[in-house]
Amino acid sequence: MNNVVQFDNEKISKIANALKRSNEAISDSNQGVAFILDLIAEFQNETNAKIDKMSESIIAIQEKKNHVEQPRDGYVTQAGLGAQYTPSIGSQYIGILLRKVGLAKQFEGKTCAFRQHIESGLAKTILAHNNYPHDVWHIEKTINYIDKWLIKNNLLNAFTAVKTESGIKDFINNL
Repeated sequence: MNNVVQFDNEKISKIANALKRSNEAISDSNQGVAFILDLIAEFQNETNAKIDKMSESIIAIQEKKNHVEQPRDGYVTQAGLGAQYTPSIGSQYIGILLRKVGLAKQFEGKTCAFRQHIESGLAKTILAHNNYPHDVWHIEKTINYIDKWLIKNNLLNAFTAVKTESGIKDFINNL
């Protein structure tokens, strides 16, 4: 007896055709995957471009929103002075800060600049619309004075680390 293995040529042909169709399907599938990946990349690029454009618009709006109109002579009310900080400091708390750093005193429920600071140009007294006098503060000189006071007392880093309005209120109250 001869140990010759006999192959069924018909079955081998069917298997070969099936493998060929599978390879073609895989090739088509890979082309389909590549096409889908190209579409995804294109969509991602378009989306990123739109996001960049929106980000630029948001930044422009935010800059306009945060922009505080600078007065011609450099003097602002307490509210205007507080708006120079981030987070902003309300007029009541800027008044407390001005008193704690030695720029002002409380008089009849108001924050009033000490005379020497009016004479030095840090503040000046003006008449409000109701002919009632109140002090306004020179932005640059006042902020520099406050910064120097905070540095002298080793508080500048702690002050600039505060990121919320409630945090700034607590900081000022604890000075």
